[in-house]
Amino acid sequence: MILLRNSAPYQRCLVSLRSHRPVVVGRVITSPISTTTSTSIEDPHTVPTIDPLDSHILASIRHMISISSQRRDVSRLGHTPTITSLYDMYDQYRSNAHKILEDFVLVTEEHPRGDRRAVAISSSDPGSVDEQSKLGTNSEEGDGTVLVVHAMLKRHNKTNGGAEDLQIDKMSVCSGFILNVRPSLVGIDNDSETEAIEREEEGEAEVERGEGAFVMTCAHTLEEMYRHLPHSHPQSARTPTSESNTSLETERPMSMSFILTSSGLPIPLEACLSSIPRSDLALFLARPSPSKPEKQLRLKSLSITPYPVPIGQQIGVHLFSGLDDGEPVVKLNKRHSLVEGGGSDRDRVQRTSSWIGGRAYKRWGVGEMLGYRSYTGQEVEAGSSHTVPHLQISPLPTPGSSGGPIIRLDTGTVVGLVSGRRSDNRVEGERGWGAAAEGIFEVSSGGNLGRPEEV
Repeated sequence: MILLRNSAPYQRCLVSLRSHRPVVVGRVITSPISTTTSTSIEDPHTVPTIDPLDSHILASIRHMISISSQRRDVSRLGHTPTITSLYDMYDQYRSNAHKILEDFVLVTEEHPRGDRRAVAISSSDPGSVDEQSKLGTNSEEGDGTVLVVHAMLKRHNKTNGGAEDLQIDKMSVCSGFILNVRPSLVGIDNDSETEAIEREEEGEAEVERGEGAFVMTCAHTLEEMYRHLPHSHPQSARTPTSESNTSLETERPMSMSFILTSSGLPIPLEACLSSIPRSDLALFLARPSPSKPEKQLRLKSLSITPYPVPIGQQIGVHLFSGLDDGEPVVKLNKRHSLVEGGGSDRDRVQRTSSWIGGRAYKRWGVGEMLGYRSYTGQEVEAGSSHTVPHLQISPLPTPGSSGGPIIRLDTGTVVGLVSGRRSDNRVEGERGWGAAAEGIFEVSSGGNLGRPEEV
C-alpha cells in the first residue's frame, strides 16, 4: 500500500502496478510539506494544521543532510551517514535483483522465545492478548518494525543552499521490518563462530564489520517514486550529446531514502543489497549513527521462518495509519466478516498503539491465511513441490501498510510481507495480498529450500 504525497490536487487514486501485482490504493496530498502554515484558498479563515508525522519527516531529512554535508569528527560520531539518491537506489535495486548475499545468513526462528516474538493474540482465545515481553533492551532501538520513506526534495529558495531551506516535493511512505542476520560461518575461526551464534540467539540485528542493519520492505513504493522522478534521458531514440547530458544531470532533484524506528529515530538507507521484483521484495542496508561512540546502537529485529502456515491459520497483519486518518480500521472481505456476538473489534484485534514517537498509529489486524498463489496467479498448496511466492490474507491492509510483517499468531514469528490488496473474482471479493517469507530467504546464503524454481 503506497501512501504517496505530492503537489497535485488532493484525491484518491488507484495505481495498477503490474499484472502479477495487486492494485495499490494510494493517497495523494496536494500542498508541499513545510514547517510553516498557509491560508487555504477555499476558506481564507482556515489555517491547516501541520501533520506531526510530515513535520518530523521533514525535520529528519534536514538533520541527516546537514550532518552528511559537514565534516564530522569520525572518532566522535563513529559513522557519518551516507545519503543515497533515489536514482542510485533504483539502479542498485535493478542490478542486485536476485542477488544472494554470500557473507550473511538470515536466521530461521520457527519457535522463538518470548522476548523474540512479535505481539500475538492467543489462538485458544481470540479475544485475549498474550502478555507482551518488553520489546528491546537498553542497547536495542525500536520494536522491530519501521516506517520506510522515499522522498524527492526541492528548495524553497534556490539561492540558499542550506538544509533548512529544503522542502519535500513528493514522497512515498510504507512499512518495513528488521531482519535477524549473522555473518556466514564459512571460513571463520571458532571464536567468531561462537560469537555469531550468541548474537543469533539474542536476536541482535547489528551486523558484523560495521555493516549495519538489514531492512526488508516492499519494492513497489521505490518503483513508484522512481516513475515520479525527472529523468535525464530524452524520450526520443536520439542519443544526446555529452553537453546535454551534463545539463540534464544538474536538473536532478535531491532525493533520499531512510527509515524511522518506532521511537521516531531517522536512519538513512545507504544501499539496496538485493531484491526480488516479481515478489515485491527489496532488502536495504541501514547504518545507525550512535550519538556516543561507546554506545553500539542495535535495532531490534523480528523473528522469521520460511515455512508456510496452513490455510485457515490465524495471522496478524501489521496495519499503519497517520494521526489525521485516525486509528487503522480492520476490514475483512465479504466472505470473512468479523464475528458478531463474541465481542467488538477490540476482541479480535490488538489494541491500537502509538508509533513513530506518537506521530502515527499501528495495530495488528487479526485475520487468517486464505490461500497461496504462484507467480502466474494459480492456486498452489503449501508443502507441494511448487514455490509459494504470494499469500492471500485477511484483513485488508490499510494505505501505508505495504512492506509490513505478517505474523503467525501462535508463534509470533514473521511468515510474510504485506504487498497490497487485489480481487481475483466477484465471489471471493477483495483480499489482502502479500509475499511469503520463503522468498525473503532466497537472498540469504543457505536460503535455498531445495524446491525447484517454478517456470
